[in-house]
Amino acid sequence: MKKATAIVFSPTKSTLKIANLVLNRLGLPVETIDITPYKNRSFSYDFKTEDITVFAVPVYGGRVPKPAMETIKNIKGNYTPAILVAVYGNRAYDDALLELKNILVENGFVPIAAGAFVAKHSIMKIAKGRPNNEDIAEIEFFADKALDSIQGEKIEKISPVDVPGNFPYVEPGGKTPTPLTNKDCIKCGACSRFCPVGAISKKSPNKTDYELCIGCMACIKICPNKARHLDKEKLKPVKNKFKEMYAEPRAPECFYI
Repeated sequence: MKKATAIVFSPTKSTLKIANLVLNRLGLPVETIDITPYKNRSFSYDFKTEDITVFAVPVYGGRVPKPAMETIKNIKGNYTPAILVAVYGNRAYDDALLELKNILVENGFVPIAAGAFVAKHSIMKIAKGRPNNEDIAEIEFFADKALDSIQGEKIEKISPVDVPGNFPYVEPGGKTPTPLTNKDCIKCGACSRFCPVGAISKKSPNKTDYELCIGCMACIKICPNKARHLDKEKLKPVKNKFKEMYAEPRAPECFYI
C-alpha cells in the first residue's frame, strides 16, 4: 500500500476523530477528505489498487446519512481495499454497514474490514465520554488487524467482508428535531457555513429550512455563542425513553475478511 485516505462525513466531529485514529494507525502517508461541508461534496475521485481507504460515517436512523451516500456514489475504486467505519450513539447501527458496503462494492472497492463504534449521542445524553480509552484501544487493534488481513494477498482474489444488516434497508423513523435559535444569535454565519445541506440562510442565519435540515446538530456544535438549541420540552419524553432503553453501554463490533 502506498497511501491511506479517509473519506469522512462528520457533522459533530466524533466520526472524524475515530476515522483519524484508524487512518493514523496504518503507518502510511495519509490524507483526510472531509465531505461534511456542502462545498466539499461536488467532486469525483478515483482510487487505485495500491491505495487503502477508510470510509467513515455516522448512523442516522440505522442508515448512512443521505448527503454522505450521495457523495460516496461518485467515488470510484479499482479493487481498492476499503475499511468501513460506522459511528452511532449507543442505540444501534442497524443496516448502516451493509448499506455502505454495498455501494462501495458496486463502485469497485473491496471492503476488507468493518467496525461499528460508539460515540456520544449527538442529541441524547447517553454514551458520554465515548470513545473512551477502551474504545480507542479497540479501534487501534481494528486498524492493525484490517491492514494485516491483506498482507501478502492479491486484493483481486479477496471476497468482501461480511457485515450484519438487512435488505431492503430499515426505513428511518420520524423527523429529527430541527434546532432553534435564541436571542444570543449574533448572526456570525458559522452555522450557515458549516451546515452540510445548506439548510441555514446566509443572510438570516437565525432561520432554518425545516425540510432541508437532517438534524445532524452541526450548527449547535459549531455555534460560538451557544445560540442554537433544541426544544427541551418537546424532547423530554423521547429523552426519558432513550435513557431507559439505551443507557447500557454497547461495545465496539468489528468484522474482518
